[in-house]
Order: sequence, then C-alpha cells, then structure tokens
Amino acid sequence: MQILWIAILAIASFLLTYVTVDRLSIARDAFVLCHIAITGSLLSAHARSSRIGMRELVGNWRLGLAGALVAGSIMTLFVLRGPSSPARRDRR
Repeated sequence: MQILWIAILAIASFLLTYVTVDRLSIARDAFVLCHIAITGSLLSAHARSSRIGMRELVGNWRLGLAGALVAGSIMTLFVLRGPSSPARRDRR
C-alpha cells in the first residue's frame, strides 16, 4: 500500500508542476500555494487511510528537521554552483 501512495504522490507532483508551470505559466506564489494545498491534502489522506495519528506523524520531528537541513544545504550548494537560467522576457 505504501508503494501506491508513493506513486500517487510522484504522479501528482509531476502533473501539478507540468500543468501549472509549463502549460498555465502561473506565478511562483500561486504555484507554491497549489503545491502546499495538494501535498497537504495527500498527506492527510495518507494519514487517514493508514490510521496514523498526529503523534506518530510528527513523533521524531527533530531527526526530520536535521535531515531537511542537510538535504537543503546540499541542494543549495548545487543550485548556487550550477549555471544560471536565462532570464525570461515575458515576466508577469
């Protein structure tokens, strides 16, 4: 059942990005708001279907925060060292 949830989340994330950024060209703020709403909804649905309580969901938040800081630092390093994207001329 967990594999199904991972597949649903991967497909939803891809489709959300494809539709909102590539097809609709919406602003970054609107994209982030849509992404938070859909991700939060999927997390809530997963927790309900798996009968996970809030205590279990956020029980080891310190380890998760540490992992997020490490992953974010590595990601930031790669972004800053990579080539910059060309500026868009049709900014909204």
